[in-house]
Amino acid sequence: MSHSTIRAYQRSDAAGVVRLFDALGYPATTAEIAHDRFMASNGIKQCLLVADVAGEIAGWVHVCQMPSIVAVPYAEVRAIVVDPARQRGGLGKQLMAAAEAWATQTLAAGKIRLSSNITRNDAHRFYARLGYVSSKTSHVFEKVLDQTVLNKEEACTTRN
Repeated sequence: MSHSTIRAYQRSDAAGVVRLFDALGYPATTAEIAHDRFMASNGIKQCLLVADVAGEIAGWVHVCQMPSIVAVPYAEVRAIVVDPARQRGGLGKQLMAAAEAWATQTLAAGKIRLSSNITRNDAHRFYARLGYVSSKTSHVFEKVLDQTVLNKEEACTTRN
């Protein structure tokens, strides 16, 4: 594996971050990311960490504080992706370790959590190797509240 640096996201990383969105299955544009789509936090502490390999963004992880009225606040990995050509080389493990360190140092979190689509079996094995355990199964329900907002979001993600 090439030498990698795990560091905080900078606006100049936007194109590299967006390039990896396709691997996750969630489209985005460079403009959305460059304008801090992730950092519109509404007061919630969060961090986007990137794996920089020779000046190329080879992976990233988004971790944030999850306040809760029904549980002790915790950290949550909202997304993690490694360039498919670089998977199984240790970058995912480095990104998760950096996310855990950020959660411990910045949030004083006692727990970190993540969700993973039921179809991502390789990811489940990866998380288990890192010491994560499946703690519950849920169904995700959604309801469209304003189609015009969704149309604007779709228009943004198709302009690449």
